[in-house]
Amino acid sequence: MSVIGRRILLAVGPGVLEGALARMILSADRADEVMQLARSSHARDERSYDAAIVCAELPAGIRSNIVITLPDDRGSAGIGTVRYAGGLHNVRIDGPEQVIDLLDAYAPPGRCGR
Repeated sequence: MSVIGRRILLAVGPGVLEGALARMILSADRADEVMQLARSSHARDERSYDAAIVCAELPAGIRSNIVITLPDDRGSAGIGTVRYAGGLHNVRIDGPEQVIDLLDAYAPPGRCGR
C-alpha cells in the first residue's frame, strides 16, 4: 500500500528559513510534496494544499486546509497561529522543529489526501 503524501506550501522569508523548513519536511522520508513559493513558479499555479506555512497571509487564490502562520518574517520565536476547519489556535513557536511538530499534529502524514 502506498502512502499519499501531503501537499505543503511554504511562503516564508527569509529564503534560508524556507529552505531549511523544506529540507526538514523532506528529510522525514515521507511522500510529501513541498512547494516553495519563493523558488517555484508553479507554487502559485497550484491552488489547493493540505497545509501551508506562511509569515503573513495566505497568498491570494491559494486554499489550504491547515495554515500555520509564523510569529514574524524573520524566523523569530514568539506566538504564531494555526488555522484549520475547527478554528484558530495561538501557538508558541520557538524554532523550526516546533513548526514541523505543528504540521504533523494538524496535518498528520498519511491522513491528508490530494
